[in-house]
Amino acid sequence: IEIRDPSSWEALDCAVRDIEGYQWLVFTSVNGVEKFFSRYRQLARDVRDLKGIRIAAIGSATERSLAKRGLNVEILPDEFKAEGLLESLKGKVLKGSRILIPRAKVARDILPMELQKQGAQVEVVEAYETTAPREGRERLELILEERPLDMIVFTSSSTITNMVEMAKPGTLRDTLKQTVIAAIGPITKQTGEGCGLEVQVQPSQYTIPA
Repeated sequence: IEIRDPSSWEALDCAVRDIEGYQWLVFTSVNGVEKFFSRYRQLARDVRDLKGIRIAAIGSATERSLAKRGLNVEILPDEFKAEGLLESLKGKVLKGSRILIPRAKVARDILPMELQKQGAQVEVVEAYETTAPREGRERLELILEERPLDMIVFTSSSTITNMVEMAKPGTLRDTLKQTVIAAIGPITKQTGEGCGLEVQVQPSQYTIPA
Protein backbone atom coordinates (compact mmCIF):
# COMPACT_ATOMS: atom_id res chain seq x y z
CA ILE A 1 0.00 0.00 0.00
CA GLU A 2 0.91 3.63 -0.34
CA ILE A 3 -0.26 6.30 2.10
CA ARG A 4 -1.23 9.56 0.40
CA ASP A 5 -2.64 12.88 1.49
CA PRO A 6 -6.35 13.38 0.80
CA SER A 7 -7.36 15.17 -2.38
CA SER A 8 -8.54 18.06 -0.18
CA TRP A 9 -7.76 19.09 3.41
CA GLU A 10 -10.90 21.24 3.65
CA ALA A 11 -13.02 18.91 5.80
CA LEU A 12 -10.20 18.10 8.21
CA ASP A 13 -9.15 21.75 8.47
CA CYS A 14 -12.72 22.79 9.31
CA ALA A 15 -12.85 20.16 12.05
CA VAL A 16 -9.49 21.27 13.48
CA ARG A 17 -10.59 24.92 13.58
CA ASP A 18 -13.75 23.85 15.45
CA ILE A 19 -11.99 21.33 17.72
CA GLU A 20 -13.43 22.80 20.93
CA GLY A 21 -16.90 21.82 19.71
CA TYR A 22 -16.24 18.07 19.99
CA GLN A 23 -16.62 15.87 23.04
CA TRP A 24 -14.76 12.87 21.60
CA LEU A 25 -11.80 12.27 19.28
CA VAL A 26 -11.65 8.72 17.93
CA PHE A 27 -8.53 7.45 16.15
CA THR A 28 -8.57 4.16 14.27
CA SER A 29 -4.93 4.09 13.08
CA VAL A 30 -1.47 5.54 13.57
CA ASN A 31 -1.78 7.15 10.14
CA GLY A 32 -4.91 8.95 11.28
CA VAL A 33 -3.07 10.33 14.32
CA GLU A 34 -0.07 11.49 12.31
CA LYS A 35 -2.06 13.16 9.54
CA PHE A 36 -4.47 14.80 11.98
CA PHE A 37 -1.73 16.35 14.09
CA SER A 38 0.27 17.37 11.05
CA ARG A 39 -2.64 19.59 9.99
CA TYR A 40 -3.28 20.56 13.61
CA ARG A 41 0.23 22.04 13.83
CA GLN A 42 0.02 23.69 10.41
CA LEU A 43 -3.15 25.48 11.51
CA ALA A 44 -1.30 26.74 14.60
CA ARG A 45 -3.54 24.91 17.05
CA ASP A 46 -2.24 24.19 20.55
CA VAL A 47 -2.50 20.81 22.25
CA ARG A 48 -4.04 22.68 25.20
CA ASP A 49 -7.07 23.32 22.98
CA LEU A 50 -7.89 19.62 23.40
CA LYS A 51 -8.55 20.05 27.12
CA GLY A 52 -11.77 18.30 28.09
CA ILE A 53 -12.03 16.29 24.87
CA ARG A 54 -12.10 12.53 25.52
CA ILE A 55 -9.93 10.34 23.31
CA ALA A 56 -10.46 6.77 22.12
CA ALA A 57 -8.06 4.62 20.09
CA ILE A 58 -8.61 1.31 18.36
CA GLY A 59 -5.23 -0.28 19.11
CA SER A 60 -2.03 -0.15 21.16
CA ALA A 61 0.12 1.33 18.36
CA THR A 62 -2.39 4.15 17.93
CA GLU A 63 -2.37 4.68 21.70
CA ARG A 64 1.45 4.94 21.69
CA SER A 65 1.36 7.47 18.86
CA LEU A 66 -0.99 9.65 20.93
CA ALA A 67 1.12 9.18 24.07
CA LYS A 68 4.13 10.59 22.20
CA ARG A 69 2.11 13.77 21.83
CA GLY A 70 1.39 13.89 25.55
CA LEU A 71 -2.21 12.71 25.20
CA ASN A 72 -3.86 10.06 27.35
CA VAL A 73 -6.26 7.61 25.74
CA GLU A 74 -9.38 7.07 27.81
CA ILE A 75 -10.83 4.18 25.80
CA LEU A 76 -8.70 1.33 24.42
CA PRO A 77 -10.65 -1.85 23.63
CA ASP A 78 -9.45 -5.36 24.44
CA GLU A 79 -10.24 -6.38 20.86
CA PHE A 80 -8.48 -4.11 18.37
CA LYS A 81 -11.25 -3.64 15.81
CA ALA A 82 -14.30 -1.40 15.39
CA GLU A 83 -16.63 -3.81 17.17
CA GLY A 84 -14.33 -3.90 20.20
CA LEU A 85 -14.18 -0.12 20.34
CA LEU A 86 -17.96 0.14 20.12
CA GLU A 87 -18.30 -2.26 23.04
CA SER A 88 -15.85 -0.19 25.11
CA LEU A 89 -17.71 3.03 24.33
CA LYS A 90 -21.10 1.70 25.45
CA GLY A 91 -22.61 3.89 28.14
CA LYS A 92 -19.86 6.50 27.79
CA VAL A 93 -21.08 8.36 24.70
CA LEU A 94 -23.97 10.63 25.64
CA LYS A 95 -26.82 11.38 23.28
CA GLY A 96 -25.96 14.46 21.26
CA SER A 97 -22.20 14.13 21.79
CA ARG A 98 -20.12 15.35 18.87
CA ILE A 99 -17.54 12.78 17.82
CA LEU A 100 -14.73 13.41 15.33
CA ILE A 101 -13.17 10.44 13.50
CA PRO A 102 -10.18 11.35 11.29
CA ARG A 103 -9.49 8.28 9.17
CA ALA A 104 -8.73 6.82 5.75
CA LYS A 105 -10.84 7.73 2.73
CA VAL A 106 -12.06 4.14 2.44
CA ALA A 107 -12.88 2.38 5.71
CA ARG A 108 -15.59 0.25 7.31
CA ASP A 109 -18.68 2.24 8.25
CA ILE A 110 -19.77 0.18 11.25
CA LEU A 111 -18.15 2.53 13.81
CA PRO A 112 -19.80 5.83 12.78
CA MET A 113 -23.10 4.12 11.96
CA GLU A 114 -23.41 2.42 15.34
CA LEU A 115 -22.36 5.55 17.23
CA GLN A 116 -25.05 7.51 15.38
CA LYS A 117 -27.60 4.89 16.44
CA GLN A 118 -26.59 5.65 20.03
CA GLY A 119 -27.56 9.28 19.43
CA ALA A 120 -24.13 10.76 18.79
CA GLN A 121 -23.35 13.36 16.12
CA VAL A 122 -20.50 11.71 14.24
CA GLU A 123 -18.27 13.54 11.79
CA VAL A 124 -15.94 11.38 9.70
CA VAL A 125 -13.22 13.36 7.95
CA GLU A 126 -10.69 12.10 5.43
CA ALA A 127 -7.19 12.42 6.85
CA TYR A 128 -5.40 10.21 4.30
CA GLU A 129 -6.00 7.55 1.70
CA THR A 130 -4.43 4.16 1.12
CA THR A 131 -3.89 3.22 -2.51
CA ALA A 132 -2.03 0.66 -4.56
CA PRO A 133 1.59 1.77 -5.08
CA ARG A 134 2.27 3.73 -8.26
CA GLU A 135 5.26 1.47 -8.80
CA GLY A 136 5.55 -2.16 -7.82
CA ARG A 137 3.30 -4.12 -10.18
CA GLU A 138 6.19 -5.47 -12.26
CA ARG A 139 8.23 -6.26 -9.14
CA LEU A 140 5.29 -8.13 -7.63
CA GLU A 141 4.83 -10.19 -10.79
CA LEU A 142 8.55 -11.08 -10.80
CA ILE A 143 8.45 -12.14 -7.15
CA LEU A 144 5.45 -14.37 -7.79
CA GLU A 145 7.03 -15.91 -10.93
CA GLU A 146 10.64 -16.27 -9.76
CA ARG A 147 10.31 -18.60 -6.80
CA PRO A 148 7.70 -20.22 -4.57
CA LEU A 149 6.84 -18.06 -1.57
CA ASP A 150 6.79 -19.70 1.85
CA MET A 151 4.51 -17.08 3.42
CA ILE A 152 2.73 -13.81 2.71
CA VAL A 153 1.76 -11.57 5.63
CA PHE A 154 -1.12 -9.13 5.17
CA THR A 155 -1.45 -6.26 7.67
CA SER A 156 -4.75 -4.81 6.41
CA SER A 157 -7.59 -5.54 4.03
CA SER A 158 -6.27 -2.98 1.54
CA THR A 159 -2.95 -4.84 1.25
CA ILE A 160 -4.91 -7.86 0.05
CA THR A 161 -7.23 -6.09 -2.36
CA ASN A 162 -4.34 -4.11 -3.83
CA MET A 163 -2.21 -7.22 -4.32
CA VAL A 164 -5.08 -9.04 -5.99
CA GLU A 165 -5.59 -6.08 -8.33
CA MET A 166 -1.86 -5.79 -9.08
CA ALA A 167 -1.28 -9.49 -9.80
CA LYS A 168 -1.98 -11.01 -13.18
CA PRO A 169 -5.70 -11.87 -13.40
CA GLY A 170 -6.52 -15.48 -12.63
CA THR A 171 -3.01 -16.52 -11.59
CA LEU A 172 -2.82 -15.52 -7.92
CA ARG A 173 -4.89 -18.33 -6.41
CA ASP A 174 -2.93 -21.02 -8.29
CA THR A 175 0.42 -19.34 -7.58
CA LEU A 176 -0.23 -19.27 -3.84
CA LYS A 177 -1.52 -22.82 -3.42
CA GLN A 178 1.56 -23.87 -1.43
CA THR A 179 2.00 -20.50 0.31
CA VAL A 180 1.01 -19.91 3.93
CA ILE A 181 -1.21 -16.83 4.21
CA ALA A 182 -1.12 -14.79 7.43
CA ALA A 183 -3.56 -11.99 8.32
CA ILE A 184 -3.30 -9.45 11.13
CA GLY A 185 -6.91 -9.89 12.26
CA PRO A 186 -10.39 -11.23 11.47
CA ILE A 187 -11.42 -8.41 9.10
CA THR A 188 -8.25 -8.87 7.03
CA LYS A 189 -8.78 -12.64 7.11
CA GLN A 190 -12.35 -12.20 5.89
CA THR A 191 -11.13 -10.02 3.00
CA GLY A 192 -8.54 -12.64 2.05
CA GLU A 193 -11.06 -15.45 2.05
CA GLY A 194 -13.39 -13.28 -0.03
CA CYS A 195 -10.58 -13.05 -2.59
CA GLY A 196 -10.19 -16.82 -2.65
CA LEU A 197 -7.14 -17.05 -0.35
CA GLU A 198 -6.92 -19.61 2.45
CA VAL A 199 -5.78 -17.74 5.56
CA GLN A 200 -3.94 -20.10 7.92
CA VAL A 201 -2.39 -17.70 10.44
CA GLN A 202 -4.10 -15.04 12.56
CA PRO A 203 -2.85 -13.80 15.95
CA SER A 204 -5.17 -13.52 18.94
CA GLN A 205 -4.16 -9.85 19.32
CA TYR A 206 -4.48 -7.85 16.12
CA THR A 207 -1.09 -6.12 16.00
CA ILE A 208 2.00 -6.40 13.82
CA PRO A 209 4.23 -7.58 16.73
CA ALA A 210 1.71 -10.32 17.55
